[in-house]
Amino acid sequence: MSYNSKIENAKNIIEEHNKNVLENQINFDDFLGKLKTMGGSSEDALMAVSWEDLQECGLPKIISRRLAHLFRQNSNDDNSEISYLSPKKVQSLSIKELIERYNPKDSKNSIGQRLQEISEGKPCIVFDDDGKVIVQNSVNLLEDIKNGFPEIETSFVNGRPFQVYKIGEIPDIYVDENPLYSGRALRTGEVCDQTGRSWEGIDTRIRQLLNIAISISEIKINNISDANDILDKILEKDCNFNTFRNRYPKSSKKFDEFSKIGQLPTLKIKLCKNSNKAENKNPRIF
Repeated sequence: MSYNSKIENAKNIIEEHNKNVLENQINFDDFLGKLKTMGGSSEDALMAVSWEDLQECGLPKIISRRLAHLFRQNSNDDNSEISYLSPKKVQSLSIKELIERYNPKDSKNSIGQRLQEISEGKPCIVFDDDGKVIVQNSVNLLEDIKNGFPEIETSFVNGRPFQVYKIGEIPDIYVDENPLYSGRALRTGEVCDQTGRSWEGIDTRIRQLLNIAISISEIKINNISDANDILDKILEKDCNFNTFRNRYPKSSKKFDEFSKIGQLPTLKIKLCKNSNKAENKNPRIF
């Protein structure tokens, strides 16, 4: 979020506050003047502003906390909170502006509520392979609903069919599977939830080989110590796929067999909501 965007959002928050109080209203221009006098004249400066600083500029405590949170958002962070807009401002946005601001992970905010109202609960959102909203297709679908067209379940993007989702729905999320614990997802940073250690940078072929070895019982993980011992071996300086596979000849032969017929473990599984486990959509037959 740019400096100007943060200032505009701060103005919206202050204006909304002023509409709900009869006394002690905030003069935005006075506030902005004090903020700039204090040094808040750039995006980097805003990110260093505390809520106590904002109180010195004449803002009430709660408004100060809200604006401090807003100002600390990183303009390069794709996961930063959607810019604040008052309900009245949201009502005036075009369908495209609403879709561009839609956050599927926070569909109960004013943007999501407005889209829910326009869509009448019908499917209207299309996501790409990375889980990001395909804006133009979603806009077209929402315009169709608004114009009385029946809902559809499939939208074509450059000739490829995509599932259409309702407001609040999100596509299935596929994550890396833990090579040593089938059915368990590696967490952020590819961290194993059992050992607390990361699999980042470890050759995919080694991961697949280990998964096969466990499936045919050439490796047995009876406790956390066993898992840590395997990781210690993988992280040895002279360890690579060719040297590592020599430790497990049966699994190595299976690896070559599955490689020839395209059945190597994908090590990708669907993450289940509210669970550390995941649903394996690629069962393997040995």
